[in-house]
Amino acid sequence: MLLNYVILRLQSYGLTESTGPVATMAGPEESAAYGSVGRLAPRVQAKIVDTATGEALGPGRRGELWIRGPVVMKGKSVG
Repeated sequence: MLLNYVILRLQSYGLTESTGPVATMAGPEESAAYGSVGRLAPRVQAKIVDTATGEALGPGRRGELWIRGPVVMKGKSVG
């Protein structure tokens, strides 16, 4: 008997302060994006900020990842 299986490669990004994944990659196209953590989960917002000023940075800039949404524990603050 020959069985057909579909293998789905799934990666997720989460943190200690979250109750679930904040970003997910599903499938070979998304997983091939080197350096990416995937697409944000529904109702999750994220930005990269300059730690000295708190200002949002543009694409390709290094900074700290700030995440906001229903999966992040209440009472957890940055700074």
